[in-house]
Amino acid sequence: MKKRLFCLMLFSTLLFLIPSFVLAEEESSEDLEEVAYYKDSFIEESSEVDNSFLGSKSFSPLLTESTNSTGWKRVTWWQDAYSKADVHLFRFTHVIEWEWDSTKITRVTRSSSPSVYTIGWKYNGLTTNDGWYYNSNRSYFSKRQAHFSFGTGGWDIQNSYPWISFDVQRGGSYTYSRGW
Repeated sequence: MKKRLFCLMLFSTLLFLIPSFVLAEEESSEDLEEVAYYKDSFIEESSEVDNSFLGSKSFSPLLTESTNSTGWKRVTWWQDAYSKADVHLFRFTHVIEWEWDSTKITRVTRSSSPSVYTIGWKYNGLTTNDGWYYNSNRSYFSKRQAHFSFGTGGWDIQNSYPWISFDVQRGGSYTYSRGW
């Protein structure tokens, strides 16, 4: 009887912590977020540089401005996963910083980071880490995808593969995509 009660409690706990991943190509991203309890957000920072005052400008501590750039931008985007009971499970963050001059992107720095908030979930590393210049270095594409899993006793019961991609342009414009 005690073994049955323990198994029932364990099963109930697992259902509480596992998000419902519903992926259908015909659903819009807004519908997917509502059904699966995913949330995302972003922070954007930028600066136009007047090279004559470069020594007195205050810039991002994470991005050192080169003397030949005319501007820079940093965009941070993250995705959160929640259970059906609104328990915060994990977060995947992707940051891209880039500089440009009057003709091309002169420098790109990319990073990503995981955060796990619930026991049983773990981060297993990146499955995709792509980045390349195109359009005569006036554009840059970056995509990172992470692998998170939930399990107990060495068995993974559920896997999640959140991804975020950026397409950045000289001049500071960008587009992003994300998914699960």
